[in-house]
Amino acid sequence: MSISVDGKFYICGVLSLEDYSQLYQSHNDYFLFGNGLSIGFCESFKYSSLYKVCSGEEDGFDAIFSDKEIELFNGFRTENFEWVLYALNLAEDVNAIVEVDGKPIREHYNNIKQALLKAVHKVHIKYEDTDFEEIELLNNLFKKFNKGIFTTNYDLIPYWTLNHNTDGLCDVFFGSNSTFDVTNTEVRDYNTPIYFLHGALHLYREDGVTIKLRRNQGTDLLTRIEQTMTESKTPLFVSEGRNEQKLKSIASNDYLNHCYNQLKNASGGITIFGSRLGSEDKHIIEAIKHSNIRNIAYSIYMNNDEVTREIEVTVAKIRREFAHKNVKFFKHGSFLDYFKKEIQVNQ
Repeated sequence: MSISVDGKFYICGVLSLEDYSQLYQSHNDYFLFGNGLSIGFCESFKYSSLYKVCSGEEDGFDAIFSDKEIELFNGFRTENFEWVLYALNLAEDVNAIVEVDGKPIREHYNNIKQALLKAVHKVHIKYEDTDFEEIELLNNLFKKFNKGIFTTNYDLIPYWTLNHNTDGLCDVFFGSNSTFDVTNTEVRDYNTPIYFLHGALHLYREDGVTIKLRRNQGTDLLTRIEQTMTESKTPLFVSEGRNEQKLKSIASNDYLNHCYNQLKNASGGITIFGSRLGSEDKHIIEAIKHSNIRNIAYSIYMNNDEVTREIEVTVAKIRREFAHKNVKFFKHGSFLDYFKKEIQVNQ
């Protein structure tokens, strides 16, 4: 049972969901966001949409998956890539134990990972088609956080937001030719750094160096990414189904490892938006649990202000995971509303 009092939602008599305006001051050191934020710019970033592109169900797209890979998703009755990748990992382990050839499983696993990457690129909204007012809002929103921005997203929305106005924001690609240099990561001049925890379309690795792609004169960034992909330069993507494999991929890359360490070393308050923090993101949870973060504000997506059983389960799970932290929950819609009002007041 849920009731609303003064804009605050109570679940089973326990205060759970608040308006973000009441939380910002104690949760403005760091901002962690997931796919829920980018979906607001492009609905095609949903797993359901990406699956339709890969399976050939979406008009105008040839199938990327093989028939067998489509059967896998249908068999598991899901459109969630990470769940299928996780299942394939388990199957590979079983095959190894019973001494069955695991090569076909590994091939499907790699094909699905590559298909996800290609699908994100194929459906990606063009820069000129974005809502520039929304990009500007997001740019100003980023600057409202004092110590750092973390994202698990692969798309270009965060990068475009950074480049919209770099005053007060930065990434850590301070090396020559937009490369990452682990010895040159100091953030200066009161900038708020943005960290791509799982990589992104505009990042790739060559000769042991992580490089940031930039648009060239006359060539937009999406086209440049396509060109690098045809040159077998794969974007830096962490899309493994298992949490421990994600950690292994992160540890093997100096840039990703640096980003992850920044999260582990965070302190103060953090706002988490558009991220379900499922089992595949256990490493994110563990980093925050063992950090000096004390205050956590976690967004809850509500449809028509209805508190569902799913929301109750999510609230209980997040409370359990962060039992030793001060956790508050807020209605996702109040988040952008707060910043829109704040920015209008300060203009």
